[in-house]
Amino acid sequence: MAEASVIGLGMMGSTLAWLLLRSGYRVTVWNRTRAKATPLVRDGAVFAPSAESAVGESPIVVVCVHDYKAANEILGTKEVASALVGRVLVQLTTGSPQEARDSEIWARQRGADYLDGAIQAAPSQMGRPDTPFSYRAPRQRFGAVSRSSRSLAEA
Repeated sequence: MAEASVIGLGMMGSTLAWLLLRSGYRVTVWNRTRAKATPLVRDGAVFAPSAESAVGESPIVVVCVHDYKAANEILGTKEVASALVGRVLVQLTTGSPQEARDSEIWARQRGADYLDGAIQAAPSQMGRPDTPFSYRAPRQRFGAVSRSSRSLAEA
């Protein structure tokens, strides 16, 4: 069974987690506000008690939070950063191209592969074949998460 963790359960993060569940993934979720995970747990997601444990549960870690500052606060702790070794970090947080480049450098320095993406749709438009996603990563890294990307766009 494919596995992914989703960090950030706002409207878009919750939609991403639900689409992965619907596509047959074992999904681990974490959010600063635990109550946001309740509907996803009812649908089969596993709630992680910490961001560190969410990262440690899956080879693919999807981050979709308000901005890079929030992402950096969550990922930047020593425990979470250490757990990223060997993972693919899929950053779907809105920010500038420079923030994306800085995030990639940071992730790679911690032993993680990195894929930066932009969702150009509202949560209600997700899961359709015409859902516009754009990713920036070398082809060999994109292949590692191509199934999950299709799940998010076409579930």
